[in-house]
Amino acid sequence: MNSKFQRVGYMLVGKRFLRNYSLLACIVISSSALAQQSAMDAFYEVTGVSVEKSPGTLVRVAEYSNSRLTGAASSRIMYLSVDALGQTVPATAAVAIPRGEPPKGGWPIIAWAPGTVGIGKKCAPSMTDNLSKYGPYLQGWIDRGYAIVAVDYSGLGTTGRHFYSHRESNARDVIEAVKAAFSSYPQLSRAFVAMGHSQGGLAAVGVAETIGNLDISPLQYKGAVAFAPSNGANHGYFRFVERAGVSEPTLLAYMLYYSATLKLATPGLQYSDQMSSEIEELMSAAEHQCLDELRATLISAVSFPKHFIKSSWVQHPALKKYSEKNQAGQRKTTGPLFIAWGTSDSSISKNMLDTIIQPSCRHGSDIQFSQYTGASHSTVLVQSRVDVAAWLGQQFSDNFKSPACGDAFKAS
Repeated sequence: MNSKFQRVGYMLVGKRFLRNYSLLACIVISSSALAQQSAMDAFYEVTGVSVEKSPGTLVRVAEYSNSRLTGAASSRIMYLSVDALGQTVPATAAVAIPRGEPPKGGWPIIAWAPGTVGIGKKCAPSMTDNLSKYGPYLQGWIDRGYAIVAVDYSGLGTTGRHFYSHRESNARDVIEAVKAAFSSYPQLSRAFVAMGHSQGGLAAVGVAETIGNLDISPLQYKGAVAFAPSNGANHGYFRFVERAGVSEPTLLAYMLYYSATLKLATPGLQYSDQMSSEIEELMSAAEHQCLDELRATLISAVSFPKHFIKSSWVQHPALKKYSEKNQAGQRKTTGPLFIAWGTSDSSISKNMLDTIIQPSCRHGSDIQFSQYTGASHSTVLVQSRVDVAAWLGQQFSDNFKSPACGDAFKAS
């Protein structure tokens, strides 16, 4: 055969082989992705899950195969928690344990509560590969030798019935997740600290305020860190929005999540009791869309009124009752509580934090409040890291010297 024709033949065969190989590779990758998605869907399925056992009971464990966290063995757990109605419910969390030989007594635990991600079933941080963008921050603690138990909050990933920024139930999700993780992983220490941001900051405060009433043996609670926590006073938030109005998409999304939670927690309450019909039409989106998607929906909305909260709702006894029960700062905390806040935070004000710190200190709490000049609602996580690392080191070594309640904590 002519060598020229031979070369052409080889080229045609080679191209056909590459084309078929590429097609086969796509099929394999697609099949693998489908199998992974199917396994993840099965993990979050709650049909048939018994809720007769005690909160903190481990239901199941699965590999967190798509996690971006490095230097750690990552998994997902399902466990039993308690929701805002006092019902035992399934909840999920991600667990990341540093690789290598654990220190004497096991890897100390940071129980992480995330900021606002949404209230829909699909909004669970552990469903993402990066824990809803908190992965890089938590990676820093893994690198320092801490195990992470990162909660999803009950309802997210499981039933879709999530009580947004509910101080006590979000706190129970954190506490029960640690109990479940400790029962499953022998390399974990008994000692843990609760830590959270924004919504999770309120959950961390909630842990400090409720854990003293719970039996957590053999765990050892060492304290809590709250970054830019909300105060849980929904009544004040609704009153502000009713008077000043709101059009900024993120703040509006928070408002809609609050409204959905109030409806969920209050039998007979309707959205029409709370807001005008133009905004009521957006509540279906709020119930299902995660924060980034809902913000995009609100931005693309043709128009909505800046003032949409009904004045009658601000005076509604259901709102007042719920808000009073959810308000942080009305009881003494167990253990030390470190609150970190940035002076450029546009979501949480110093006045809001004062409604937590001042009354709590009067109740005899042990609170450290550190302000970070120029830090925003998000960047306070990074700007406070040196102080938080020093604070954690003192808690886990039982070498903490507490300043006066409300004073700042700074690394020496």
